[in-house]
Amino acid sequence: VIYTYYNTEAGAETADENDLINDPQNFLVSGEITIYVRVETGLNCYRTAALTLHSSRIPLTQPYEDTICDDDGSGTSEFDLTSYNELMVTSDLTDLVFEYYTDEDLTQQINTPETFENTENPQIIYVKTFYNYADENCFEVEELTLTVNEFPEIQNWTMPLICDNLNDDSEIIDLTQNELIITQGINVNLQYFPSALDLTNGTDEILDPEN
Repeated sequence: VIYTYYNTEAGAETADENDLINDPQNFLVSGEITIYVRVETGLNCYRTAALTLHSSRIPLTQPYEDTICDDDGSGTSEFDLTSYNELMVTSDLTDLVFEYYTDEDLTQQINTPETFENTENPQIIYVKTFYNYADENCFEVEELTLTVNEFPEIQNWTMPLICDNLNDDSEIIDLTQNELIITQGINVNLQYFPSALDLTNGTDEILDPEN
């Protein structure tokens, strides 16, 4: 049995070499296309059949991590999972469908992704994306990692009086010696500002607190 492939039905019927697909093992398909197969078993003994091919797009994705502050000490918070869609897809978002799962096997779907509350900390959400016209096997799965961080507990503190050695109303102080973080086991980043207003606005940060 000999199989040959042609771009048109007429080419398959007449075995037109000008219409022959010469490399059927590496045939490029874009969207939907119909080709024609000629099956021969002997001299003038053949049949032709149409073969419709369809290629489905797969979205281009990337993992994403987000960390928010725990404002009530519960270790949980509410997330709108749909707000991460544009951050996780690097290709065209048109006609994309998003599904969210709590397990890697994609069996536990999150039915209300706009108001999801984490049950683990951190928690990995598996986001399945596919185009609504694509074949069911053409999809991508990416990880969305959600973390709820505790607020560090600190207290106001007044530095003991220090001596003005040069009698010029100023003295170099190592502010880092006065870090009174009392919550243990939490990774924190400390920043120093000359006033409460600067702290609120994030301006005029003291970049060298040790001097």
